[in-house]
Formats: sequence, structure tokens, C-alpha cells
Amino acid sequence: MADIIKFHSTFNLLDVGIYKKTIASGNITISSGKFIVCAEKFGKSPQTTIIDLADPFNEQRRCPLESAIVHPSGNFIANKIGKCNTHLDIIDVRTAYQVKRGEIEEKLLFWKWIDEKFIGIVTENHVYRWTLEGDSAPVKVFECLPILSECKIVNYRENDTICVLSVESVTELFSGLIQVYNKRTGISNWIESEALSFVKFKLDGNPHPSDILIYSHKEEDGLAKLTLKEINECAFENHQYPEQNFHLPAMPDAEGDFPISIKASTKQGVLYLITKQGYLHLFDLHSNTIFFAMRISKNTIITAAGISQRSMIFVDNSGQASSFSIDQHRMIAYVCQWNPELASKLTRRWIKSDETRRDIPVTNRENKLDSNDPEHFYDSPPSEADSPPSSPLNSHKFHPIPLPRTSSIVSRPLPILSCEGSDEVAKSHLEEQIKERDDIADRYQELQRRYRRVLIMMDRSVCENTSRLIIEEDN
Repeated sequence: MADIIKFHSTFNLLDVGIYKKTIASGNITISSGKFIVCAEKFGKSPQTTIIDLADPFNEQRRCPLESAIVHPSGNFIANKIGKCNTHLDIIDVRTAYQVKRGEIEEKLLFWKWIDEKFIGIVTENHVYRWTLEGDSAPVKVFECLPILSECKIVNYRENDTICVLSVESVTELFSGLIQVYNKRTGISNWIESEALSFVKFKLDGNPHPSDILIYSHKEEDGLAKLTLKEINECAFENHQYPEQNFHLPAMPDAEGDFPISIKASTKQGVLYLITKQGYLHLFDLHSNTIFFAMRISKNTIITAAGISQRSMIFVDNSGQASSFSIDQHRMIAYVCQWNPELASKLTRRWIKSDETRRDIPVTNRENKLDSNDPEHFYDSPPSEADSPPSSPLNSHKFHPIPLPRTSSIVSRPLPILSCEGSDEVAKSHLEEQIKERDDIADRYQELQRRYRRVLIMMDRSVCENTSRLIIEEDN
């Protein structure tokens, strides 16, 4: 079942010429999900190496710069210059010419491409926004809170509603802080957190999407808590999204683990959480359930980022860079073993309407009777309610796990998979469950064939009797 997670591209930074001492947090970043940027130093000479993930062994650019960020297209880089680090240059890497230069009267601490047109710039006291187009200067957006003054800037992101500034503490007072600035109200707040994301998605039953802020925090007892809350006022005709708090399952071999990256997929309605010690957790936003967990690396994760709606890439402290995605069909089949209700909801949300009906767990008996595909029931085990009278399925009961609203810890432990496949006992047990499910689905399919034949025979009998009565009346 490890095939649920598909690893697409795996290579080691050491194999593309990156030195071992460079592979550490703060030196390695992932830009736009397309490039890995490595800040190296040879003696007193800095160097920035840009690795194109589409062809990591051949497509590399080495620039004599202390630090730089790569445009999502890969055609431009932005780097700071000047003795006081108050200037920012945008350079076209195709021609090696300077496209634009911006000057700020404060020391630059952090800068990042927000999208293809804008750069977010963070100084000691303010956050600026600078456009690639035209000759305009950086525009001040908001002030940094004083509590962040002694911190290291690690990330900046924004959408049409909020701006988020993430920092790491240089002391032991806290591990991470996040400043959230609301564009509509002009108000800033800070949150103690190590990872954050925001998503705009439509909850079941709401006509309009909601702006949800998601962040994690490591508590004093060592457990990682996940919080979800609506950012702005509830839209007209929408139900208010109540604040949700969950604890991530504690792994026996990863004490004190916590998320370092959270990616929200609006199409799937799922959160991807990657932890420091190499675990992946998947969280369903609609049912507030952690429905999958798996160890994707035995090493400490340095950085991780999203590539698309259902894929991510991470780099661990051994230099291994791996991208992965989930196989939606296998995931639905896996979830169906312990929570058929959730599996059915995931199917409706994930599987396109033009795909074959075998991919969709159907709960309506009439729809099932219309299907001639024996694999139609593969993703959703049949339930008692769907079974014909005196079916053998009545003696086999499926017990879906309830979907809690206040806690993600379910009464039955969530199965944890390992990418190494070392747990042979768990693997064998899982194979037995899969075989049992398939056998039940086959038996049910055979019962349906018999049931359908009986209905056909009954219809024929009714037709023959009707015809006979009509003939008798005519005579």
C-alpha cells in the first residue's frame, strides 16, 4: 500500500555538486516548487547555485552572489547589493543584464517572489511590495511588530486578504512566530507557530468560499497542535466556520515532532503536513479528520514546499530531494477500509464526472444494479443496507470511524505506513484486509447477478401473464 504515495523525482544534492556543509536549514530553499536554491560559501567568496528540478543534473546556474531568489519562470533573479544591503537588483539570466533596481532606506533582511509580478521585501521595521513591471519603487505595506525585532525572517506570503510574515527565534523563548496582517482592516496580530498556510475554499452547505487560516504550534507537553480559524467576517448566507483545534497523532519513534510545512489543496479539500522528523499527515478540511499518515523520510527534513494541488517536494539533511504525489484511487480504496463514509466523500470530490463509474463508491442500490462492471464496488465495501435480503453480507459488519469535531484522535488508531516497508507484520495484516475486502466485493457482485436474473425472470413472467390475459379477453 506504499504505492498510495508516488515518488516521482529523487536525487541527492551531493550528486549535483553541492557540498555537505551547505546542506542545512537556512542554506537550502525551494523556489516556486520549480527550483532548489543553495547558498554556498567558499572561503570568503559567496555563491548561489540554482538547480532546475525539471533536469537537476544538467540545468544548473552558479552565480557569484551571497543570496538570490528565482522568478517562477526561471528567467529572472533578484539579489541584494551594496555595502549596507539596501539595494535590490532584478537580473535577466538569459542576457545577464540588469532589468530593474530598487532602493530602500533600510537594511534588507528577506525578499521573495510572491507571484510572477511582485516581490515581497522585509526590512528591520517594514514589509514592502515591489512590482517587476515599469520603473516604480517598492511600496510600503505594513510595519513589523516589535516582538519580531530579534528574530530571523524565514518566509513571507500573501493573498488578496492577508499578509503573513514567519520568523524563527534566536533565543529559547519560543521556536517560531507569525505576524498576520489583514489588508481589509489594516490590523496586525502575532501567533506562536512553526508552520502556517491559508486557504480559500467552500465548506459543504455554504454558497460562498471562506478564508481559513491554518497554523501549527508545538505545546509544552511536546504535542503539535493544529488550529483552523476563519480570518474575515462570515460572508452573506454562509455559516460561520468555527475555530478548530486538533492534536497530531504522536508517533512512537518521533517524540516531540512538529510540522514544518503545511500545504492546502483547494481542489482536494486536503491539508498536506510534513513534519521535522519525516512524517506526512493528510487532513480532510471538510470532515476535520486526519485520514492518512506515513513516514516519507528517515532523516530530518530541512525544507518542503508544494509543487501542485496534490504534490510536494522536500529536502532532508542527507541532501536527498524527493517529490511525491498521492494516487487518489488507491488512497480512496485505503480510506474505505476503515472509514467508508469519508472514502465516499473523497470520491465525489476528487474523481471527475467523466471518469469511469468504477472509480466512484455508489451507495444507491438502483445505481449499483445498473452497473455491469465487477470492479464497480472496489472502492466502497457494500454495507448491510445495500445488501439483498439473506445476503451473506449481513453477517459481516463494517464499522466506520466517527468523524469527531473537537479532536482528531479517533477511538481506533489510524494505520501508519512506512516508506521503507520494514513492518512486515503490518504489511501482512493490510494485505489480508485487502484480500478480505475484495472477496466480499466479489461475493456481493455474484449475488447482484443472481438478483438481477430473478428480476428479469419476474418481469418476463409478468409480461407473459399479461399477454395471456389479453389474448383470453380478445377471444
